[in-house]
Amino acid sequence: MKKNKIAVVSMLLGIAMLLGACDNTEATKETTTTIATATGEKSDSTTNENVNGVVFTDGISGVNQFPFVDTPTEFVIAFPYAPAILDVDTNEQALHLEEISGLDIIWDILPEAGYDEKINLMIAGGSALPDLFASVGTFSTSMLATLGSQGIVAPLEDLIEKWQYNFAQLVEEHPNVLTQSTSPDGHIYFVPSYGSNEPNKFSQRFWINQNFLDALDLNMPQTTEEYYDYLVAVKHDDPNGNGKEDEIPLAAAPVNSGWQEHIDGFLLMPFIYMDTTNTQSAAGRRRIFMSPEGTVEYACVQEGYKEGLKYLHRLFEEGLMSSDVFTMAKEDLRSLVEFEEAEIIGSLPCGGPHDFANTSGERRKSYVIVPPLEGPDGTRQTYWEEYAGVTTGTYVIPTASEKKDIAMKLIDYMFTEEMRMWSRYGVEDRDWKRPDDGVKAWDGGQAMVDVTIGNLVWGETQNVHLVNRMPGWSRFASHANVDTGDPYNLEKVLWDAHLEYKPYITNQRVPPLLYTEAEGREYSELFNTLHLYVEQMQAEFITGQRDIDTEWDSFVEECNKIGLPRILEINQTAFDRQWADSWKATYFQ
Repeated sequence: MKKNKIAVVSMLLGIAMLLGACDNTEATKETTTTIATATGEKSDSTTNENVNGVVFTDGISGVNQFPFVDTPTEFVIAFPYAPAILDVDTNEQALHLEEISGLDIIWDILPEAGYDEKINLMIAGGSALPDLFASVGTFSTSMLATLGSQGIVAPLEDLIEKWQYNFAQLVEEHPNVLTQSTSPDGHIYFVPSYGSNEPNKFSQRFWINQNFLDALDLNMPQTTEEYYDYLVAVKHDDPNGNGKEDEIPLAAAPVNSGWQEHIDGFLLMPFIYMDTTNTQSAAGRRRIFMSPEGTVEYACVQEGYKEGLKYLHRLFEEGLMSSDVFTMAKEDLRSLVEFEEAEIIGSLPCGGPHDFANTSGERRKSYVIVPPLEGPDGTRQTYWEEYAGVTTGTYVIPTASEKKDIAMKLIDYMFTEEMRMWSRYGVEDRDWKRPDDGVKAWDGGQAMVDVTIGNLVWGETQNVHLVNRMPGWSRFASHANVDTGDPYNLEKVLWDAHLEYKPYITNQRVPPLLYTEAEGREYSELFNTLHLYVEQMQAEFITGQRDIDTEWDSFVEECNKIGLPRILEINQTAFDRQWADSWKATYFQ
Protein backbone atom coordinates (compact mmCIF):
# COMPACT_ATOMS: atom_id res chain seq x y z
CA MET A 1 0.00 0.00 0.00
CA LYS A 2 1.36 3.36 -0.95
CA LYS A 3 1.47 6.04 1.70
CA ASN A 4 0.13 9.56 1.51
CA LYS A 5 2.68 12.27 2.07
CA ILE A 6 2.16 14.41 5.16
CA ALA A 7 3.65 17.80 4.38
CA VAL A 8 5.64 19.45 7.19
CA VAL A 9 6.84 23.04 7.04
CA SER A 10 10.17 24.25 8.38
CA MET A 11 11.00 27.92 7.97
CA LEU A 12 14.67 27.23 8.51
CA LEU A 13 15.15 24.11 6.45
CA GLY A 14 12.66 24.81 3.62
CA ILE A 15 10.78 22.04 1.91
CA ALA A 16 11.78 18.86 0.16
CA MET A 17 8.97 17.12 -1.67
CA LEU A 18 9.38 13.86 -3.52
CA LEU A 19 6.59 13.59 -6.02
CA GLY A 20 6.87 10.65 -8.34
CA ALA A 21 5.68 10.74 -11.89
CA CYS A 22 5.35 7.67 -14.02
CA ASP A 23 5.25 8.28 -17.78
CA ASN A 24 3.35 5.94 -20.01
CA THR A 25 6.08 4.52 -22.22
CA GLU A 26 4.56 1.21 -23.23
CA ALA A 27 2.52 1.11 -26.41
CA THR A 28 -0.24 -1.33 -27.24
CA LYS A 29 -1.51 -1.91 -30.76
CA GLU A 30 -0.96 1.71 -31.71
CA THR A 31 -2.02 3.29 -34.97
CA THR A 32 -1.74 6.88 -36.10
CA THR A 33 -4.95 8.35 -37.37
CA THR A 34 -6.78 11.65 -37.66
CA ILE A 35 -9.64 11.99 -35.18
CA ALA A 36 -11.98 14.71 -33.96
CA THR A 37 -10.99 16.15 -30.60
CA ALA A 38 -13.46 17.29 -27.97
CA THR A 39 -13.35 20.82 -29.37
CA GLY A 40 -14.21 19.67 -32.86
CA GLU A 41 -10.74 20.27 -34.28
CA LYS A 42 -8.80 17.62 -36.15
CA SER A 43 -5.33 16.52 -35.11
CA ASP A 44 -2.86 13.72 -35.74
CA SER A 45 -2.84 11.59 -32.59
CA THR A 46 -1.81 8.12 -31.52
CA THR A 47 -4.87 6.05 -30.71
CA ASN A 48 -5.64 2.53 -29.57
CA GLU A 49 -8.89 0.81 -28.64
CA ASN A 50 -9.27 -1.34 -25.56
CA VAL A 51 -11.48 -4.39 -25.18
CA ASN A 52 -14.40 -2.33 -23.95
CA GLY A 53 -14.47 -0.15 -26.99
CA VAL A 54 -13.04 2.95 -25.33
CA VAL A 55 -10.84 4.94 -27.68
CA PHE A 56 -7.66 6.35 -26.17
CA THR A 57 -5.82 9.30 -27.70
CA ASP A 58 -2.20 9.55 -26.58
CA GLY A 59 -3.11 7.17 -23.77
CA ILE A 60 -6.16 9.18 -22.57
CA SER A 61 -9.82 8.30 -23.13
CA GLY A 62 -12.44 10.67 -24.49
CA VAL A 63 -14.79 13.13 -22.81
CA ASN A 64 -16.65 11.52 -19.90
CA GLN A 65 -15.14 8.12 -20.72
CA PHE A 66 -13.57 5.67 -18.31
CA PRO A 67 -10.94 4.71 -17.40
CA PHE A 68 -9.03 7.94 -18.01
CA VAL A 69 -5.82 6.21 -19.06
CA ASP A 70 -4.89 3.01 -20.87
CA THR A 71 -2.14 2.07 -18.41
CA PRO A 72 -1.84 2.80 -14.64
CA THR A 73 -0.45 6.32 -14.20
CA GLU A 74 0.77 8.04 -11.07
CA PHE A 75 -1.07 11.27 -10.32
CA VAL A 76 -0.37 13.61 -7.39
CA ILE A 77 -3.17 15.51 -5.64
CA ALA A 78 -2.48 17.98 -2.82
CA PHE A 79 -5.17 19.08 -0.39
CA PRO A 80 -5.26 20.26 3.23
CA TYR A 81 -5.37 17.69 6.02
CA ALA A 82 -8.88 16.71 7.06
CA PRO A 83 -9.10 15.18 10.55
CA ALA A 84 -12.43 13.54 9.64
CA ILE A 85 -10.64 11.30 7.08
CA LEU A 86 -9.27 8.25 8.88
CA ASP A 87 -6.81 7.16 6.20
CA VAL A 88 -6.92 8.61 2.70
CA ASP A 89 -5.06 5.62 1.24
CA THR A 90 -7.87 3.25 2.26
CA ASN A 91 -10.71 5.75 2.03
CA GLU A 92 -13.57 4.29 0.00
CA GLN A 93 -14.10 7.31 -2.21
CA ALA A 94 -10.38 7.71 -2.81
CA LEU A 95 -10.12 4.06 -3.85
CA HIS A 96 -13.14 4.49 -6.12
CA LEU A 97 -11.45 7.40 -7.88
CA GLU A 98 -8.43 5.21 -8.56
CA GLU A 99 -10.55 2.31 -9.78
CA ILE A 100 -12.73 4.28 -12.19
CA SER A 101 -9.90 6.48 -13.52
CA GLY A 102 -7.08 3.95 -13.77
CA LEU A 103 -4.84 6.35 -11.85
CA ASP A 104 -2.42 5.53 -9.07
CA ILE A 105 -3.16 8.55 -6.90
CA ILE A 106 -0.54 9.92 -4.53
CA TRP A 107 -2.20 12.08 -1.87
CA ASP A 108 0.05 14.94 -0.77
CA ILE A 109 -1.59 16.02 2.48
CA LEU A 110 -0.87 19.63 3.38
CA PRO A 111 -0.66 20.56 7.09
CA GLU A 112 -3.96 21.81 8.48
CA ALA A 113 -2.29 24.74 10.20
CA GLY A 114 -0.22 27.01 7.98
CA TYR A 115 -0.75 25.27 4.67
CA ASP A 116 -0.89 28.65 2.95
CA GLU A 117 2.70 29.18 4.10
CA LYS A 118 3.54 25.73 2.77
CA ILE A 119 2.10 26.63 -0.64
CA ASN A 120 4.00 29.91 -0.76
CA LEU A 121 7.25 28.21 0.14
CA MET A 122 6.68 25.50 -2.46
CA ILE A 123 6.17 28.10 -5.16
CA ALA A 124 8.95 30.43 -4.05
CA GLY A 125 11.43 27.64 -3.51
CA GLY A 126 10.79 25.89 -6.78
CA SER A 127 9.79 22.66 -5.03
CA ALA A 128 8.07 19.96 -7.01
CA LEU A 129 4.39 20.76 -7.41
CA PRO A 130 1.53 18.25 -7.57
CA ASP A 131 -0.53 17.55 -10.67
CA LEU A 132 -3.55 19.08 -8.97
CA PHE A 133 -4.30 21.29 -5.98
CA ALA A 134 -7.73 20.77 -4.39
CA SER A 135 -9.51 22.91 -1.78
CA VAL A 136 -6.49 25.09 -1.03
CA GLY A 137 -8.07 28.20 0.45
CA THR A 138 -4.95 30.33 0.10
CA PHE A 139 -5.51 30.58 -3.68
CA SER A 140 -7.22 33.97 -3.83
CA THR A 141 -8.12 35.55 -7.17
CA SER A 142 -5.29 38.07 -6.81
CA MET A 143 -2.77 35.35 -6.06
CA LEU A 144 -3.92 33.21 -8.98
CA ALA A 145 -3.78 36.16 -11.38
CA THR A 146 -0.17 36.72 -10.35
CA LEU A 147 0.78 33.05 -10.49
CA GLY A 148 -0.91 32.76 -13.87
CA SER A 149 1.03 35.67 -15.30
CA GLN A 150 4.23 34.11 -13.99
CA GLY A 151 3.46 30.82 -15.66
CA ILE A 152 3.21 28.89 -12.37
CA VAL A 153 -0.44 27.92 -12.64
CA ALA A 154 -2.04 26.98 -15.93
CA PRO A 155 -4.85 28.85 -17.71
CA LEU A 156 -7.71 26.37 -17.88
CA GLU A 157 -10.24 27.73 -20.37
CA ASP A 158 -9.02 25.52 -23.24
CA LEU A 159 -8.89 22.46 -20.98
CA ILE A 160 -12.39 23.19 -19.73
CA GLU A 161 -13.65 23.55 -23.29
CA LYS A 162 -11.93 20.31 -24.26
CA TRP A 163 -13.02 18.08 -21.39
CA GLN A 164 -16.14 19.56 -19.80
CA TYR A 165 -19.24 17.41 -19.68
CA ASN A 166 -20.62 17.56 -16.15
CA PHE A 167 -19.10 21.00 -15.55
CA ALA A 168 -20.82 22.20 -18.75
CA GLN A 169 -24.18 21.29 -17.23
CA LEU A 170 -23.37 23.42 -14.19
CA VAL A 171 -22.40 26.40 -16.34
CA GLU A 172 -25.56 26.05 -18.39
CA GLU A 173 -27.70 26.28 -15.24
CA HIS A 174 -25.52 28.86 -13.47
CA PRO A 175 -23.68 31.08 -15.99
CA ASN A 176 -22.30 33.24 -13.17
CA VAL A 177 -19.89 30.41 -12.37
CA LEU A 178 -17.68 31.38 -15.30
CA THR A 179 -18.25 35.10 -14.78
CA GLN A 180 -16.92 34.89 -11.23
CA SER A 181 -14.03 32.64 -12.26
CA THR A 182 -12.66 34.57 -15.22
CA SER A 183 -9.72 36.87 -14.56
CA PRO A 184 -9.70 40.34 -16.15
CA ASP A 185 -6.96 39.08 -18.51
CA GLY A 186 -9.53 36.67 -19.95
CA HIS A 187 -8.01 33.53 -18.46
CA ILE A 188 -9.52 31.08 -16.00
CA TYR A 189 -6.93 29.94 -13.47
CA PHE A 190 -9.13 27.74 -11.32
CA VAL A 191 -12.20 25.54 -11.52
CA PRO A 192 -14.58 26.52 -8.72
CA SER A 193 -16.88 24.25 -6.82
CA TYR A 194 -20.48 25.37 -6.57
CA GLY A 195 -23.26 25.03 -4.06
CA SER A 196 -25.75 27.32 -2.39
CA ASN A 197 -26.55 26.49 1.23
CA GLU A 198 -28.84 29.15 2.63
CA PRO A 199 -27.99 28.69 6.33
CA ASN A 200 -24.27 28.75 5.63
CA LYS A 201 -24.53 32.20 4.12
CA PHE A 202 -24.86 33.17 7.79
CA SER A 203 -21.86 31.19 9.03
CA GLN A 204 -20.53 33.83 11.44
CA ARG A 205 -22.63 32.35 14.25
CA PHE A 206 -22.39 32.48 18.03
CA TRP A 207 -23.53 30.03 20.70
CA ILE A 208 -24.41 30.30 24.38
CA ASN A 209 -24.86 27.71 27.12
CA GLN A 210 -28.61 27.45 27.77
CA ASN A 211 -28.01 25.54 31.00
CA PHE A 212 -26.00 28.48 32.29
CA LEU A 213 -28.72 30.94 31.28
CA ASP A 214 -31.28 28.86 33.17
CA ALA A 215 -29.09 28.48 36.25
CA LEU A 216 -28.45 32.23 36.33
CA ASP A 217 -32.13 33.03 35.62
CA LEU A 218 -31.12 35.20 32.66
CA ASN A 219 -32.79 35.74 29.31
CA MET A 220 -31.03 35.46 25.97
CA PRO A 221 -28.77 38.53 25.56
CA GLN A 222 -29.93 40.98 22.92
CA THR A 223 -27.27 43.69 23.31
CA THR A 224 -23.53 43.81 23.91
CA GLU A 225 -24.14 45.02 27.48
CA GLU A 226 -26.58 42.23 28.23
CA TYR A 227 -24.00 39.77 26.92
CA TYR A 228 -21.36 41.39 29.15
CA ASP A 229 -23.65 40.93 32.16
CA TYR A 230 -24.05 37.26 31.26
CA LEU A 231 -20.27 36.80 31.11
CA VAL A 232 -19.81 38.40 34.51
CA ALA A 233 -22.46 36.14 35.99
CA VAL A 234 -20.88 33.04 34.46
CA LYS A 235 -17.51 33.95 35.94
CA HIS A 236 -18.65 34.69 39.46
CA ASP A 237 -21.98 32.95 40.11
CA ASP A 238 -21.06 29.26 39.57
CA PRO A 239 -23.69 28.28 36.99
CA ASN A 240 -22.36 24.70 36.76
CA GLY A 241 -22.96 24.33 40.49
CA ASN A 242 -19.73 22.59 41.44
CA GLY A 243 -18.65 25.19 43.98
CA LYS A 244 -15.64 26.23 41.93
CA GLU A 245 -14.96 29.32 39.85
CA ASP A 246 -13.85 27.14 36.93
CA GLU A 247 -16.19 28.44 34.25
CA ILE A 248 -14.76 30.08 31.12
CA PRO A 249 -17.38 32.67 30.09
CA LEU A 250 -16.06 33.09 26.51
CA ALA A 251 -13.67 30.94 24.48
CA ALA A 252 -12.46 31.02 20.87
CA ALA A 253 -10.20 28.84 18.74
CA PRO A 254 -8.79 30.40 15.55
CA VAL A 255 -6.08 27.77 15.00
CA ASN A 256 -6.49 24.70 12.75
CA SER A 257 -9.29 25.97 10.55
CA GLY A 258 -12.12 26.06 13.05
CA TRP A 259 -15.32 27.15 11.33
CA GLN A 260 -15.70 30.85 12.21
CA GLU A 261 -14.18 30.21 15.65
CA HIS A 262 -12.26 33.50 15.79
CA ILE A 263 -12.98 36.22 18.32
CA ASP A 264 -13.11 39.14 15.87
CA GLY A 265 -16.17 38.23 13.82
CA PHE A 266 -19.58 38.07 15.47
CA LEU A 267 -18.55 40.16 18.49
CA LEU A 268 -17.32 43.04 16.34
CA MET A 269 -20.46 43.13 14.18
CA PRO A 270 -22.36 45.32 16.68
CA PHE A 271 -19.67 47.96 16.11
CA ILE A 272 -18.53 47.61 12.48
CA TYR A 273 -19.22 45.28 9.55
CA MET A 274 -16.48 42.64 9.77
CA ASP A 275 -15.77 40.46 6.73
CA THR A 276 -13.77 37.62 8.27
CA THR A 277 -14.12 33.92 7.57
CA ASN A 278 -12.73 30.68 8.97
CA THR A 279 -9.17 31.09 7.72
CA GLN A 280 -6.26 33.01 9.16
CA SER A 281 -4.99 33.92 5.71
CA ALA A 282 -5.29 37.40 4.23
CA ALA A 283 -7.68 36.07 1.58
CA GLY A 284 -10.22 35.08 4.22
CA ARG A 285 -9.93 38.21 6.34
CA ARG A 286 -10.57 41.05 3.94
CA ARG A 287 -12.16 43.30 6.56
CA ILE A 288 -13.68 45.52 3.87
CA PHE A 289 -17.25 46.70 3.46
CA MET A 290 -19.42 48.75 1.12
CA SER A 291 -20.46 52.24 2.13
CA PRO A 292 -24.02 53.37 1.31
CA GLU A 293 -22.53 55.36 -1.58
CA GLY A 294 -20.97 52.28 -3.15
CA THR A 295 -17.35 52.84 -2.10
CA VAL A 296 -15.11 50.13 -0.69
CA GLU A 297 -13.93 50.93 2.85
CA TYR A 298 -11.54 49.23 5.28
CA ALA A 299 -13.12 48.39 8.64
CA CYS A 300 -9.98 48.49 10.76
CA VAL A 301 -9.43 52.23 10.51
CA GLN A 302 -13.01 53.13 11.39
CA GLU A 303 -14.14 54.40 14.78
CA GLY A 304 -16.52 51.43 15.05
CA TYR A 305 -13.58 49.04 14.91
CA LYS A 306 -11.81 50.99 17.64
CA GLU A 307 -14.88 50.82 19.87
CA GLY A 308 -15.24 47.11 19.15
CA LEU A 309 -11.65 46.42 20.19
CA LYS A 310 -12.17 48.44 23.38
CA TYR A 311 -15.17 46.22 24.14
CA LEU A 312 -13.15 43.04 23.58
CA HIS A 313 -10.30 44.45 25.69
CA ARG A 314 -12.77 45.05 28.49
CA LEU A 315 -13.80 41.40 28.34
CA PHE A 316 -10.18 40.25 28.28
CA GLU A 317 -9.05 42.55 31.08
CA GLU A 318 -11.83 41.37 33.39
CA GLY A 319 -11.04 37.71 32.74
CA LEU A 320 -14.29 37.10 30.88
CA MET A 321 -12.61 35.38 27.94
CA SER A 322 -9.97 32.70 27.83
CA SER A 323 -6.42 34.04 27.74
CA ASP A 324 -5.57 31.95 24.65
CA VAL A 325 -8.27 33.21 22.30
CA PHE A 326 -5.60 33.92 19.65
CA THR A 327 -3.70 30.64 19.96
CA MET A 328 -6.21 27.95 20.89
CA ALA A 329 -6.74 25.11 18.41
CA LYS A 330 -10.24 23.89 17.69
CA GLU A 331 -9.37 20.46 19.09
CA ASP A 332 -8.52 22.06 22.44
CA LEU A 333 -11.77 24.02 22.43
CA ARG A 334 -13.71 20.83 21.84
CA SER A 335 -11.92 19.21 24.76
CA LEU A 336 -13.00 22.09 26.99
CA VAL A 337 -16.60 21.88 25.80
CA GLU A 338 -16.59 18.14 26.44
CA PHE A 339 -14.85 18.44 29.86
CA GLU A 340 -16.21 15.46 31.78
CA GLU A 341 -16.21 16.83 35.31
CA ALA A 342 -18.45 19.80 34.58
CA GLU A 343 -19.70 22.16 31.92
CA ILE A 344 -17.28 25.09 31.85
CA ILE A 345 -17.69 26.96 28.54
CA GLY A 346 -20.27 29.72 28.65
CA SER A 347 -20.24 30.91 25.04
CA LEU A 348 -18.21 30.73 21.86
CA PRO A 349 -18.13 31.73 18.18
CA CYS A 350 -18.46 28.89 15.68
CA GLY A 351 -20.22 27.98 12.45
CA GLY A 352 -21.97 25.01 14.07
CA PRO A 353 -22.04 22.78 17.15
CA HIS A 354 -20.59 19.86 15.20
CA ASP A 355 -17.32 21.79 15.03
CA PHE A 356 -16.97 22.45 18.78
CA ALA A 357 -18.72 19.44 20.34
CA ASN A 358 -19.01 15.72 19.72
CA THR A 359 -21.70 15.32 17.12
CA SER A 360 -23.26 12.26 18.77
CA GLY A 361 -22.75 13.42 22.36
CA GLU A 362 -24.99 15.20 24.84
CA ARG A 363 -22.94 18.33 25.50
CA ARG A 364 -23.81 19.87 22.10
CA LYS A 365 -27.42 20.05 23.26
CA SER A 366 -26.47 22.63 25.90
CA TYR A 367 -25.69 25.31 23.31
CA VAL A 368 -28.22 27.48 21.51
CA ILE A 369 -27.81 30.19 18.91
CA VAL A 370 -27.30 33.82 19.96
CA PRO A 371 -29.03 36.33 17.67
CA PRO A 372 -27.02 39.28 16.33
CA LEU A 373 -26.31 41.62 19.23
CA GLU A 374 -27.20 45.29 19.23
CA GLY A 375 -24.28 47.65 19.76
CA PRO A 376 -24.10 50.86 21.82
CA ASP A 377 -25.23 53.02 18.87
CA GLY A 378 -28.08 50.71 17.88
CA THR A 379 -26.17 48.83 15.16
CA ARG A 380 -27.51 45.31 14.75
CA GLN A 381 -26.35 43.39 11.70
CA THR A 382 -25.15 40.01 10.55
CA TYR A 383 -22.48 38.64 8.26
CA TRP A 384 -24.23 37.55 5.07
CA GLU A 385 -22.39 35.87 2.21
CA GLU A 386 -24.75 37.20 -0.42
CA TYR A 387 -22.52 36.02 -3.26
CA ALA A 388 -21.80 32.57 -1.82
CA GLY A 389 -21.93 29.63 -4.17
CA VAL A 390 -18.81 29.95 -6.30
CA THR A 391 -15.78 28.88 -4.26
CA THR A 392 -12.56 30.50 -5.49
CA GLY A 393 -9.53 28.33 -6.16
CA THR A 394 -11.12 24.92 -5.59
CA TYR A 395 -9.07 23.22 -8.30
CA VAL A 396 -5.77 24.62 -9.58
CA ILE A 397 -3.42 22.91 -12.04
CA PRO A 398 0.28 23.82 -11.96
CA THR A 399 1.77 24.62 -15.34
CA ALA A 400 4.62 22.19 -14.66
CA SER A 401 2.27 19.21 -14.59
CA GLU A 402 2.46 17.00 -17.66
CA LYS A 403 -0.95 15.55 -16.84
CA LYS A 404 -3.23 18.53 -17.27
CA ASP A 405 -5.71 16.62 -19.45
CA ILE A 406 -6.00 13.91 -16.84
CA ALA A 407 -6.45 16.53 -14.14
CA MET A 408 -9.32 18.16 -16.00
CA LYS A 409 -11.01 14.81 -16.64
CA LEU A 410 -10.83 14.10 -12.92
CA ILE A 411 -12.16 17.55 -12.05
CA ASP A 412 -15.08 17.11 -14.42
CA TYR A 413 -15.90 13.73 -12.88
CA MET A 414 -16.10 15.34 -9.44
CA PHE A 415 -19.00 17.43 -10.80
CA THR A 416 -21.20 14.35 -11.22
CA GLU A 417 -24.09 14.02 -8.80
CA GLU A 418 -22.70 10.66 -7.67
CA MET A 419 -19.38 12.17 -6.57
CA ARG A 420 -21.02 15.15 -4.88
CA MET A 421 -23.33 12.89 -2.89
CA TRP A 422 -20.51 10.50 -2.03
CA SER A 423 -18.31 13.42 -0.92
CA ARG A 424 -20.96 14.51 1.58
CA TYR A 425 -23.14 11.53 2.45
CA GLY A 426 -21.35 8.34 1.39
CA VAL A 427 -22.59 5.49 -0.76
CA GLU A 428 -26.17 5.56 -2.04
CA ASP A 429 -28.56 2.92 -0.64
CA ARG A 430 -26.07 2.07 2.09
CA ASP A 431 -25.27 5.36 3.82
CA TRP A 432 -28.20 7.33 2.39
CA LYS A 433 -31.20 6.94 0.09
CA ARG A 434 -33.53 9.09 -1.99
CA PRO A 435 -36.79 9.86 -0.17
CA ASP A 436 -40.22 9.21 -1.59
CA ASP A 437 -42.28 12.07 -2.98
CA GLY A 438 -44.01 14.07 -0.30
CA VAL A 439 -41.42 13.49 2.41
CA LYS A 440 -40.67 16.81 4.12
CA ALA A 441 -37.19 18.32 4.49
CA TRP A 442 -35.85 20.54 7.26
CA ASP A 443 -36.55 23.61 5.14
CA GLY A 444 -40.18 22.55 4.67
CA GLY A 445 -39.81 21.50 1.04
CA GLN A 446 -39.43 18.12 -0.63
CA ALA A 447 -36.69 16.07 1.00
CA MET A 448 -33.88 15.12 -1.36
CA VAL A 449 -31.78 12.82 0.81
CA ASP A 450 -32.43 10.46 3.71
CA VAL A 451 -29.40 9.68 5.86
CA THR A 452 -31.30 7.77 8.54
CA ILE A 453 -30.39 4.40 7.00
CA GLY A 454 -26.65 4.95 7.57
CA ASN A 455 -24.30 5.58 10.47
CA LEU A 456 -22.23 8.48 9.14
CA VAL A 457 -22.25 11.70 11.16
CA TRP A 458 -20.84 14.81 9.51
CA GLY A 459 -17.69 15.93 11.28
CA GLU A 460 -16.87 12.60 12.87
CA THR A 461 -13.88 10.53 11.74
CA GLN A 462 -14.81 8.05 9.01
CA ASN A 463 -13.27 6.43 5.95
CA VAL A 464 -16.14 6.48 3.47
CA HIS A 465 -15.83 9.89 1.84
CA LEU A 466 -13.35 12.72 1.35
CA VAL A 467 -15.36 15.27 3.43
CA ASN A 468 -15.64 17.62 0.44
CA ARG A 469 -11.88 17.96 -0.01
CA MET A 470 -12.65 17.09 -3.65
CA PRO A 471 -15.91 19.03 -4.08
CA GLY A 472 -17.98 19.61 -7.19
CA TRP A 473 -21.55 20.73 -7.74
CA SER A 474 -23.99 20.64 -4.84
CA ARG A 475 -27.33 20.42 -6.59
CA PHE A 476 -29.20 20.90 -3.34
CA ALA A 477 -28.18 21.87 0.19
CA SER A 478 -28.07 19.75 3.32
CA HIS A 479 -31.21 21.39 4.70
CA ALA A 480 -33.00 19.29 2.07
CA ASN A 481 -32.36 16.24 4.28
CA VAL A 482 -35.37 14.40 5.66
CA ASP A 483 -36.93 16.12 8.67
CA THR A 484 -36.67 13.44 11.36
CA GLY A 485 -38.23 15.57 14.06
CA ASP A 486 -35.01 15.57 16.10
CA PRO A 487 -34.58 19.11 17.47
CA TYR A 488 -30.84 18.56 17.87
CA ASN A 489 -30.20 17.37 14.34
CA LEU A 490 -27.41 19.51 12.88
CA GLU A 491 -29.38 20.52 9.79
CA LYS A 492 -32.38 21.48 11.95
CA VAL A 493 -30.15 23.51 14.29
CA LEU A 494 -28.44 25.39 11.45
CA TRP A 495 -31.68 26.02 9.58
CA ASP A 496 -33.34 27.48 12.66
CA ALA A 497 -30.20 29.49 13.47
CA HIS A 498 -30.20 31.24 10.12
CA LEU A 499 -33.78 32.33 10.68
CA GLU A 500 -32.56 34.25 13.75
CA TYR A 501 -29.95 36.04 11.63
CA LYS A 502 -31.84 36.70 8.42
CA PRO A 503 -33.74 39.79 9.65
CA TYR A 504 -30.41 41.57 10.18
CA ILE A 505 -28.80 41.24 6.76
CA THR A 506 -27.29 44.34 5.17
CA ASN A 507 -25.82 45.20 1.77
CA GLN A 508 -22.35 45.89 3.15
CA ARG A 509 -20.47 42.79 2.02
CA VAL A 510 -18.14 43.48 -0.90
CA PRO A 511 -18.69 40.97 -3.74
CA PRO A 512 -15.84 38.69 -4.83
CA LEU A 513 -13.29 40.78 -6.72
CA LEU A 514 -11.13 39.72 -9.65
CA TYR A 515 -7.89 41.56 -10.32
CA THR A 516 -5.72 42.05 -13.36
CA GLU A 517 -2.24 40.53 -13.17
CA ALA A 518 -0.69 43.87 -12.28
CA GLU A 519 -3.41 44.66 -9.74
CA GLY A 520 -3.18 41.21 -8.21
CA ARG A 521 0.57 41.32 -7.78
CA GLU A 522 0.51 44.78 -6.18
CA TYR A 523 -2.56 44.04 -4.07
CA SER A 524 -1.18 40.77 -2.71
CA GLU A 525 2.09 42.34 -1.65
CA LEU A 526 0.47 45.32 0.03
CA PHE A 527 -2.47 43.54 1.61
CA ASN A 528 -0.47 40.63 2.98
CA THR A 529 1.74 43.13 4.80
CA LEU A 530 -1.28 45.05 6.07
CA HIS A 531 -3.00 41.84 7.16
CA LEU A 532 -0.05 40.71 9.28
CA TYR A 533 0.28 44.14 10.89
CA VAL A 534 -3.44 44.37 11.72
CA GLU A 535 -3.52 40.83 13.13
CA GLN A 536 -0.64 41.64 15.46
CA MET A 537 -1.98 45.00 16.56
CA GLN A 538 -5.49 43.67 17.07
CA ALA A 539 -4.20 41.02 19.46
CA GLU A 540 -2.08 43.56 21.33
CA PHE A 541 -4.97 46.04 21.64
CA ILE A 542 -7.35 43.35 22.93
CA THR A 543 -4.88 41.88 25.42
CA GLY A 544 -3.79 45.31 26.63
CA GLN A 545 -0.19 45.10 25.46
CA ARG A 546 -0.93 48.37 23.68
CA ASP A 547 -3.29 51.15 24.71
CA ILE A 548 -5.77 51.69 21.92
CA ASP A 549 -6.67 55.23 23.00
CA THR A 550 -3.10 56.53 22.99
CA GLU A 551 -1.89 54.50 20.00
CA TRP A 552 -4.93 54.57 17.72
CA ASP A 553 -3.75 57.46 15.57
CA SER A 554 -0.32 55.90 15.05
CA PHE A 555 -2.01 52.59 14.15
CA VAL A 556 -4.12 54.25 11.46
CA GLU A 557 -1.09 56.18 10.21
CA GLU A 558 0.93 52.98 9.88
CA CYS A 559 -1.91 51.30 7.96
CA ASN A 560 -1.79 54.18 5.51
CA LYS A 561 2.01 53.97 5.26
CA ILE A 562 1.79 50.27 4.45
CA GLY A 563 -0.42 51.17 1.49
CA LEU A 564 -4.05 51.16 2.60
CA PRO A 565 -5.07 54.01 0.23
CA ARG A 566 -3.66 52.09 -2.72
CA ILE A 567 -5.29 48.85 -1.54
CA LEU A 568 -8.67 50.57 -1.44
CA GLU A 569 -8.05 52.11 -4.84
CA ILE A 570 -7.31 48.70 -6.36
CA ASN A 571 -10.42 47.23 -4.74
CA GLN A 572 -12.57 50.11 -5.93
CA THR A 573 -11.27 49.76 -9.49
CA ALA A 574 -12.01 46.03 -9.48
CA PHE A 575 -15.46 46.61 -7.97
CA ASP A 576 -16.37 49.31 -10.49
CA ARG A 577 -15.21 47.11 -13.35
CA GLN A 578 -17.21 44.07 -12.26
CA TRP A 579 -20.07 45.08 -10.03
CA ALA A 580 -20.84 48.81 -9.93
CA ASP A 581 -23.76 48.76 -12.35
CA SER A 582 -25.45 45.64 -10.97
CA TRP A 583 -24.81 46.62 -7.33
CA LYS A 584 -26.26 50.08 -7.80
CA ALA A 585 -29.21 48.69 -9.73
CA THR A 586 -29.93 46.40 -6.79
CA TYR A 587 -29.49 48.86 -3.94
CA PHE A 588 -30.38 52.21 -5.49
CA GLN A 589 -33.68 51.42 -7.16
